[in-house]
Amino acid sequence: MDAAEQKYGPIFAKYSAMSIEQVAQNDEAMKMGARLFANYCTICHGSDAKGAMGFPNLTDSHWRWGGEPAAIKTTILNGRIAAMPGWGQVIGEEGVKNVAAYVRQDLAGLKLPEGTVADVEAGKAIFAQNCVACHGQKGEGMAMMGAPDLTAPSGWIYGSGWHSCSRPSVMAAMARCLPRSSIWARTRSTCWRRTFTACRTKRNLHPTKKS
Repeated sequence: MDAAEQKYGPIFAKYSAMSIEQVAQNDEAMKMGARLFANYCTICHGSDAKGAMGFPNLTDSHWRWGGEPAAIKTTILNGRIAAMPGWGQVIGEEGVKNVAAYVRQDLAGLKLPEGTVADVEAGKAIFAQNCVACHGQKGEGMAMMGAPDLTAPSGWIYGSGWHSCSRPSVMAAMARCLPRSSIWARTRSTCWRRTFTACRTKRNLHPTKKS
């Protein structure tokens, strides 16, 4: 590790002193970022960075913790842990069904499964009492809590089925795996291709419009 730091530390330090725009124009930095992504990130996010069940798609505009440079840097350095608590014992089975119906139909604009019997208005009231603290009044999520936007089902990492009421969400901290200088260099080098990025040849990323 010491030998690697001696060899690559000055290179990463050079990138860290550059602006995002400058690093983004550096082909060598982008290649290094792509290799780091392939080594450390693809196991969860996939080689195309489009994610998998429980792991977010990094090629779209849905950023649970925010998609700004500082937010991404914090995610990579420290990891992220979010938890959707189970509400069954609090609002009961009927309440869970009603809230799920409200979220799917009114917030996400999805059709309810055929034959569904649920009180959407009751679900709306329960949501207002229990869910807005994290997901917001309009269900658009809150980056500081890692709460997803419930109006955008394409960004739901566990799908839009009925049986995803209590799920953990964990992003491992990479600070122990990578030198801090290299993490910052990689974070800066994305310049909002925003991951490191195997997606460079797949598709450009679009900065999120939400805070």
